[in-house]
Amino acid sequence: MQFTNTRHNKPTVLAVGLYVSGTGFTRVFQTLFAQLHHLFDIRWMGIGYKGPVTQHEHFTLYPVNANGGDIYGAYGAAELASQINAKSVLLLTDFYLLKNYQQQLEPLKEQAVKLVAYVPVDGYFTNTALTGQCFFLDELVLYNQWALQEVENAIEEYKAVNSANVDEQPVLSYIYHGTDTSVFAAAVNKNRQQLKTELFTVPDAANSIFILNANRYNERKDIESTIAAFAKACPQFNTSAYLCLHTPSLQPGLKEKLQDVIEKSGCKEKILLNPLGDTYCTNEQLAALYTACDIGVNSSLGEGWGMISFEHAACGAAQLVPGHTAPGSLWKDAGILLHVQKSIQLTTNPFLMCSVNTDMLAQELVQLINDAVYRNTISVNCLQHVNKDVFSWEKIAAQWAEKLAPALI
Repeated sequence: MQFTNTRHNKPTVLAVGLYVSGTGFTRVFQTLFAQLHHLFDIRWMGIGYKGPVTQHEHFTLYPVNANGGDIYGAYGAAELASQINAKSVLLLTDFYLLKNYQQQLEPLKEQAVKLVAYVPVDGYFTNTALTGQCFFLDELVLYNQWALQEVENAIEEYKAVNSANVDEQPVLSYIYHGTDTSVFAAAVNKNRQQLKTELFTVPDAANSIFILNANRYNERKDIESTIAAFAKACPQFNTSAYLCLHTPSLQPGLKEKLQDVIEKSGCKEKILLNPLGDTYCTNEQLAALYTACDIGVNSSLGEGWGMISFEHAACGAAQLVPGHTAPGSLWKDAGILLHVQKSIQLTTNPFLMCSVNTDMLAQELVQLINDAVYRNTISVNCLQHVNKDVFSWEKIAAQWAEKLAPALI
């Protein structure tokens, strides 16, 4: 990043968000702070972190109530913001968890502390009252234009029904995630066939096609639909193909559940679970897995961004993504958009979501496996897409610098 800051005392940003190695929220903050630390003194209250205050290269890490309680860090953030004279507080959390921060953080605005939240929208609003939970913020930053439009529409509907004060709402905008193409790119020192042989202990790995779903295993990610579609497609493949599931840190009960789904799929011998092991891996290991896998699948019921698809595409793989929520907008004219099967309301998420059409997914897998020219065309389209300037972390960091401290630009 090209910004410089000659001030001895850089403005302090208090960031509050998940600190669990390998997770999407954590990786977003880590990459963003690597770009912003020249401008800001970044203090990160790490949700899930219980260790001592630790100085990292790009930020200082604080625990969230190491003695228990305050699981979202709201009380600790309010206290720490005053202690360190924070100029802004940046929340990275789900939309429906913002309510946990209002009571503790809103009084900070009287101290001229700017409250900003960066949140995904991974479904469609069915209860517009949910938008009222963001009104204590100065700025609400969404991940993409689709999410911005969804929130704007929901707020307008909420106001119309409740006669809410127009001035109460935060400034709305969106900022993309970036793709770190310095890490996630086709391995230059090893070819795809060599990586396949090293990573996969299956017959003729070098000449087989590998399909990857690297999402964590939970209800929203709906890995079952990927397995079902692969099982439908498998008998029609004209070459050896495997489905690789990279979903580390599974709790024992969830792992047994997923293993049972694989066992009952009818093609268990063609499904590889966690070839890199059961723990989160480094970005370099993940890039090797991405490079070894020819095709990426995301069959999520709702997606706020879909970082894995972008990283995998940057390593040269064709991508199949949901045609709904954020991917339906982000991947238009690049990846293969999967049609919606039906609407689904989960008990674990307030947004309305949609399942993908597994018949279409199966048909696309057959064509991608059996037609190398088609597979290459989609791969090139996806690679070119994720290398666009709009996904540059440097440009994205510039947008954040302007939001967090406009006077610096």
